[in-house]
Amino acid sequence: MFRILVILLLSSSCLHSNEILLDVVKRVTETKNSGELPVVIFDLDGTLFDSGPRSKRIFLEFAETTGNSLLKLKVEMIDAHTMKYKVRESLIDAGIKDSTLLKEMIDSWRKKFFNGEYLKYDKPVPGSVEFVNELSDSGALIIYLTGRDAPGTLIGSVAALQKNGFPIGVYGTELIMKPERFMKTYTFKKKTLSYIKKLGTVVASFENEPANINLLFEYFPENIPFFLDTSHKPNAPPVNKGIHHIKNYIRKR
Repeated sequence: MFRILVILLLSSSCLHSNEILLDVVKRVTETKNSGELPVVIFDLDGTLFDSGPRSKRIFLEFAETTGNSLLKLKVEMIDAHTMKYKVRESLIDAGIKDSTLLKEMIDSWRKKFFNGEYLKYDKPVPGSVEFVNELSDSGALIIYLTGRDAPGTLIGSVAALQKNGFPIGVYGTELIMKPERFMKTYTFKKKTLSYIKKLGTVVASFENEPANINLLFEYFPENIPFFLDTSHKPNAPPVNKGIHHIKNYIRKR
């Protein structure tokens, strides 16, 4: 019985463990005091930002252009914060099932979703702004390692980070983006890791994509890795053991 209890406790420690975020702050301080530069890596979409409101805004604009009041009502009823990774499924769940209409809406979404102008509609994951600033104030180098592309979303990304209160464009921050939109995100991030390793000691990493957080944990085995259980690609690999699962950054003090 005791052995089973211990196993359960160890397993649950890597599931929805927001309190371990306090250890990240402590590790940053300890690393800084030892004379090394503590580095913390964050993805953006699905990790620091909820992009559901961006998608909903795009669909609302489409509905308004059609003059279809019923379509607009259905879109308005969608909960932006529970938008599925495959947004088409959220439209179907809202009662929008006409195949031609769905195609038109998704085509409109694809044109605008990756446009930097719409990033301003994203909302920070709860507790993220406060947590990132606390790490920054404690001396961490904050690296935003994102699958967004610089040509299309650099200006919008910086504006959204600044608008929502994240540290950006100041000492101790770095935004690393893909050089082109259609480059595979996993491949891009993998190529950046040798560069990041030279910057300092990676203390923690945060990602919403299982493959990406697995990669970060494998490359930086001493870091504290976090999987943001928000939304991710379908058919993703399982999250490796030893990676903490959280839905937001809210902590009890």
